[in-house]
Amino acid sequence: MNRKNERRKNLATIILLFRQRGPLTQSMVKNLIAFQPSTVSYLINDLLKERLLISTGKISHDRGPGKPGNLLTLNNTFAQFLGIYVEGPAVQLFRIGLDGDVLAEMEEKIDSPHDVEETIVRMIGKQQTNEVPIKGIGIAINGLVLEGDKIKFGLREGEQERMEMVGLTERLRGHFPELPLAIENDAHCTAIHYQVTQQKEHGNVLIYMLNKEPFGIGCSILLHGQLYKGKNGAAGQFFYKGTRFAEIANRRQPDYLHTMIQELMPHIATSSYLLDPEKVVFTGSYLAEITDEELTILHRWIGEYDFPYNIEFALGEETLHPGKGAAFLSIHHFVDDFIAKVGAR
Repeated sequence: MNRKNERRKNLATIILLFRQRGPLTQSMVKNLIAFQPSTVSYLINDLLKERLLISTGKISHDRGPGKPGNLLTLNNTFAQFLGIYVEGPAVQLFRIGLDGDVLAEMEEKIDSPHDVEETIVRMIGKQQTNEVPIKGIGIAINGLVLEGDKIKFGLREGEQERMEMVGLTERLRGHFPELPLAIENDAHCTAIHYQVTQQKEHGNVLIYMLNKEPFGIGCSILLHGQLYKGKNGAAGQFFYKGTRFAEIANRRQPDYLHTMIQELMPHIATSSYLLDPEKVVFTGSYLAEITDEELTILHRWIGEYDFPYNIEFALGEETLHPGKGAAFLSIHHFVDDFIAKVGAR
């Protein structure tokens, strides 16, 4: 490996460590990664000069004998990111710092997908001030994000077919030419949120997202810890015809989740046979109203099967959110670009 590539790899390792662990001293970093102490000092000094890291002003006494260490953290005053989620009747926005903390959030109602572009532009504009260093935007869409900058939105109640929109990405880039912008479907952004919060650098995970309004089922794959989209961006996606799943969802009988997952089992079984995942995760707004009793019944039913993997439900504070995942996607792109520039010096 040449020196520039090695430098990029080492920078990426240190930045990832701060993203996963939060504030650290130089001594802590040296103990956590197998770099030469001089290499750690050199790279951290570079990150401080570039303002990616900043001192918290706090001292850690957890370094053993000797002088207490100064805690360093990723610099939210240098870089913040917007994550936007378009789901049914609302657009949600999260402003997230480089360290992953949610700094602000807002929501606006929309009457139809025709209002999406205007609403997104207005919400981003409200976040753009001299005090807020926005460095990137990620947008999660409840629907299909296809090649050719085409979007098929989820089917809303009373509609007979999905609304399509072409060129949204380019038009938004025209509104904000100085900001990198990426659009992904909500299932993929949910997987990115899981990857970051669960610190999954390795392993295979299958994630099912059940949306409430409009009702829909999305699926995404983490393969060896990385989002796998496939050639056409639809790897893992769950396609179905008819109204069977919507009917189950709308009835909300006592065993509706049991019935729903039973209907999903052929897809889960086939995907799991191919991927051999360590776990299958269910999340999404549709599960927000699940009761403790329903969850207990569901776990009891799942326990009757000899699944070779764990099945988990990410609910409550653990709910995976596509809007946050979209912001993390933007952070990923920013860090990659930063490492490419700084690592080349």
